[in-house]
Amino acid sequence: MKIDGLNKYFFKKAVLKAAAIVALASSATGVIAGTVVVKPGAQNTFAPEFARALARSNTYTVAAALQETITIPGEAPFLGSSIGSQGAVYLFNGTSTTAERIYQFPGNSYFMFKAGAQVAISDKWLSFTSANVSNPNSTDKSATFIVGKPNGVWGQCPTVNGVIDCTSVVSLNGASPVLPIIKIPFTDRLSENDTNVAISDNYLVTADLKNSILTFYRYDTATVKWVQEFYIDEPDDRRTGTAIAIDGDRIAVSSPYTFGAPSKGSVRLFKRNSVTQTWVATANAYGQFTDGQFGKALDLHSNNLVVSAGSSAHLAFYRVTSNDTLSTPQIVTTSTVIPSVAVYGDVIAAGTAEPNKAVQIYTRNTSNNIWSSLNALNGTIYTSTNPAGSAYPGADEVDLFGDNLSLGWRNYKSNVGGFINEKVSLIDSCKNPKNLVGNCAFDNNSGAGWLFLNNQGASGSVSYSGNQLKVTINNPGSIHWHIQSRTAVSLPAAQTYNVQFRAKSDGFRQFTVNLGHNGNQDNNWLSYGSSLVSTNTEWAQYSVNFTAPADVNAYLDLNFGNQGTLGVTVDGVSLTPVTP
Repeated sequence: MKIDGLNKYFFKKAVLKAAAIVALASSATGVIAGTVVVKPGAQNTFAPEFARALARSNTYTVAAALQETITIPGEAPFLGSSIGSQGAVYLFNGTSTTAERIYQFPGNSYFMFKAGAQVAISDKWLSFTSANVSNPNSTDKSATFIVGKPNGVWGQCPTVNGVIDCTSVVSLNGASPVLPIIKIPFTDRLSENDTNVAISDNYLVTADLKNSILTFYRYDTATVKWVQEFYIDEPDDRRTGTAIAIDGDRIAVSSPYTFGAPSKGSVRLFKRNSVTQTWVATANAYGQFTDGQFGKALDLHSNNLVVSAGSSAHLAFYRVTSNDTLSTPQIVTTSTVIPSVAVYGDVIAAGTAEPNKAVQIYTRNTSNNIWSSLNALNGTIYTSTNPAGSAYPGADEVDLFGDNLSLGWRNYKSNVGGFINEKVSLIDSCKNPKNLVGNCAFDNNSGAGWLFLNNQGASGSVSYSGNQLKVTINNPGSIHWHIQSRTAVSLPAAQTYNVQFRAKSDGFRQFTVNLGHNGNQDNNWLSYGSSLVSTNTEWAQYSVNFTAPADVNAYLDLNFGNQGTLGVTVDGVSLTPVTP
């Protein structure tokens, strides 16, 4: 980052002509945020923690409220308890806030069942696990449940006595007839933190973390059952299967705990041999660079593998090679431990449990295979939508499909829970309730709230494609303000203000950022501060402070004149008060 100071100066009033206005937006658009889906139905259950477990595939998001209590009308509370924690799994399509399907098992028979301890989804299948460890009257083991989508329609549970009840539509794997929900029991009764599941259109992986048992299945259409193809039982302290991801015929599995001293956790890549129908570990990655629990979270897609550590702030990025090994990792030290990651194509979303940068977005440069990030979701934009007034923390599961993000938020509305539907292309950390710039990220390829000007014979044009401000310069003029992009801001008090933005250019060049009074009304173009910034072909983040009086008629302007004809691209513009 390079920032050079300039003395304060006065702008001469620009001679504006209609022909000089290349683009004019009517008003600032304000902060744009995704939609929050609150837990459906009754919300009087104590801490159902909806969306603690969450997964996404295509347009569908599955979110579970594993601690939700679902009673049967007229049935007395089990053991006199008003808390049953039967759990419920909700399936949503698109941005709808109404669940398309609900999967649950109500009543005393399922006391502390916690359906939805973990969830997974593909285009053809939905899967969830149950706990069932705390029911003294049950001998049932914990289990994995699989719901199919025959003929493009998800399996459905009937309503009994006014309550959705899936009990009658469950069949054991391989049983006949095959009912809408298939059940595969674990060999033990497990807590909600001791199960895991991953599913694709062809494969299912279940994990018993308590006993480090991992099982791979393939769906066989001829026998209409999930056929076991791989099974390992490892030392319990490895907690094998803590994180699992399936991509085609490759599966990544973590063992984040002891894996032979002095290892600090590992991730293995398995590949299926279609001829022998066997699975072989083709690569191992070890977290020696971490403080431990390497593989606490991971995801795999399009030959990209991302892994986080549970005891240190690290992310590791790998490429899967043509012979099914892993490249040397690119290791990034993050500001916090990363509890959840999702990858789709060459984009990664990483939850940070840090509200100001609740989800960090990384993208891969395909020419040099380097991952970098300049974008983040500022969780504070959701404080006004949350009755508790707290920010979205990025502490629960995130999942990604194309441009669409689903973000779990279990403590929304005092632990009732919800999840957020977001667009990666609309994420920018400049979206902050304190930001005085309305359209800070040029959403929807729009310059709403921004005015582009050519003055005194200078000529240039602006484009907002890619949700960025892109300036092309033909004649730069002789003074910096001869080509200018500006937005109206209202300064609430006399104090110091921080200006931040990202910028790059077609080669080395400079431009001027200025904060000043809008002289359209009174011909007073007083500058409160300006800086000359140096840009080049790579994105860089810029930050500068200006001290200004209270002024409801102020402008923040970017000035591209008198510095040659190289084009400039700007994004993520913020102007925020600096709190003493």
